[in-house]
Amino acid sequence: MGRPKGKKKQDEEQLNTALNQKSAEKTVNGNESPTVDEDIPIPSQEHCTWLLNIIRLHATEISTEQLREFENSKVHQLQQQVEKLMNELRTMMTAVEEVDFLKSENIKKQKKIERLEYQNSRRQSEIQELKMKVDDLQQKELDHCIQIVGLPEATDEAEDVKKITKLVKDKLGVKIKSTDVEMHRLGKKKSGKSRNTIIRLKDKQTRDNIYNQRKKLIKPGNPTGSIYLNDTLTVHRQQLLYAARKLVKARKIFAAWSQQGNILVKKAENSKIIQVRDNINLTELRLDETEHHMEDGKSQGLPSSITSEITHLSDYEYYIDSD
Repeated sequence: MGRPKGKKKQDEEQLNTALNQKSAEKTVNGNESPTVDEDIPIPSQEHCTWLLNIIRLHATEISTEQLREFENSKVHQLQQQVEKLMNELRTMMTAVEEVDFLKSENIKKQKKIERLEYQNSRRQSEIQELKMKVDDLQQKELDHCIQIVGLPEATDEAEDVKKITKLVKDKLGVKIKSTDVEMHRLGKKKSGKSRNTIIRLKDKQTRDNIYNQRKKLIKPGNPTGSIYLNDTLTVHRQQLLYAARKLVKARKIFAAWSQQGNILVKKAENSKIIQVRDNINLTELRLDETEHHMEDGKSQGLPSSITSEITHLSDYEYYIDSD
């Protein structure tokens, strides 16, 4: 505790009074100290002790007040810094919570995406399976059909039927009646160009007998002037066979053909015959150009009944109709 201000003032007044008295005594008595300045009175031991106590009291009082002010200032600064740090910490905690929330939401969405992708994959597999079943049913409807390429076009359908029955009897050795055949031309009629013809036989065995003799129609040394009999295929199988024969021309696979509505390929000359159902199968079958392929229209290791057809069809895609 510091001294009261009133008491402090009283002490100062007493000190000044004592000093003035000493100065007056010095003037009256004429006592002078040879070692002290004449203007400064020499206090007694009692006054020195008393003066020292007053200085100590004042010094203590001043130091305490300054210390309090210093402490208050520092405490205030520390409080401000702590408050600032607390605000920053709260901001960081909020950001961390938001990040954790976003991570959690992202995990949920990722799982949902994976679940949807799995479901979509299953749906795609089911759709593909259904497409294959539909394609099989459509191809089943075409089992009695043959496509004829290169048959000159008559003036009407009745004349075309007569040409077909005569061609089959004279060239292939299979007897059929006009009533056994239904036919139609593909696409719009164009001047100077014969359209491909689809014939449908009432009897499946008769159809197969005709188809198995088709190589007899190819003219030796003049394949472009020949008449060709081909499987009648669904749109999907036409596109698949077209893609397979493009790979043959690019020397990526050895051979490709159709038989009884199925698309068949050989990867290499001595490899086994593989049935192809979709383009994915074709992608898996591609070979390097260093593999063995057909050379000069000769194919080894293939059934003789399809050799001539493969050789010709490598340059002629009968099933593409621009109309």
